[in-house]
Order: sequence, then C-alpha cells, then structure tokens
Amino acid sequence: MKVLVEGIISNVFSGGILFCIGWFLELHLYVFVALGFQYATFIFHALPFSSEKFYDISGSVTHFAVVLTALL
Repeated sequence: MKVLVEGIISNVFSGGILFCIGWFLELHLYVFVALGFQYATFIFHALPFSSEKFYDISGSVTHFAVVLTALL
C-alpha cells in the first residue's frame, strides 16, 4: 500500500510539472496525448497484471500518437 501511495504522489507531482511546462510552451495538447496513452497502459495492463510486458510498445505508440497529433 505504501508503494501505491508513493507512486500516486510522484505521478501527481511529475504530471503537474509536465502540465505546467506544456501550458507555458503551449504544448499542453501533446502532454495530454502522451500522458493519456501512458496512463491507459498503466491502468489497463500494468496495474492489474503487475507486468511491464507492453512497456516498450506503449512508448512507441505514444511517440507515434504525439507525432500524428502534431501533424494533424
């Protein structure tokens, strides 16, 4: 339980920093896309199965999604 609380605190803190930087640089849409893909992978796979099986592919998909969002 302690690890879960520490993880939530660190994710909220780092997410806040990313949000502030993204907002200041007017890149907040890309921050939302990247965090959305990463959190979706965590919530739907990593947390329930305690696995990092899709760690690399989720990073690749996130990169592709951010680039695609930028192009559109």
